[in-house]
Amino acid sequence: MSGWVNTEGAALLRDSATDWAARLAARQARQLREVTPEQIAAWEALVGLLQDALRRIPGAEHWTVALEYDLLRLESRIDAVLLTGRGILVVEFKHRATAHDRAALAQAEDYALDLFDFHALSRHHPVVPILLAEQAPAAPQPMPLLWHGVTPVLRANAAGFAALLADIAAALPPPA
Repeated sequence: MSGWVNTEGAALLRDSATDWAARLAARQARQLREVTPEQIAAWEALVGLLQDALRRIPGAEHWTVALEYDLLRLESRIDAVLLTGRGILVVEFKHRATAHDRAALAQAEDYALDLFDFHALSRHHPVVPILLAEQAPAAPQPMPLLWHGVTPVLRANAAGFAALLADIAAALPPPA
């Protein structure tokens, strides 16, 4: 994993969202990139939502969590990648977003396709892109077939994110 932060779910739960955001900010500063209060707030919100979800899902303490996962050749970063052992969840987080807009849906799908296409081990697991628009209205949606390959993008808001991750975890097939 080539995230700015790579850890197990249990470790993510031990420290505060503020501590994790500080680690991410330090990494961004080391790359001589501006660290804004808005970015720090977004990281704190994302980590807080991930922590809430991981606490609710049995076994999630053993998941691997990568924050700011670099897609080096494409010069982009995925906000969060969760490796469950049975699937790969690609989370694109839009802090304070009030809608699941088309561009953000395409971004989440592109990230999932990039992982599937450029990381051979991804081809052996379902890759599930999730657009987490923090303040968007709930978006009822059917659970896609979770099989090898990239699923359609699932939509979540802050209130429903933990439940969506739990539903995905329950629906993932056992390892082949």
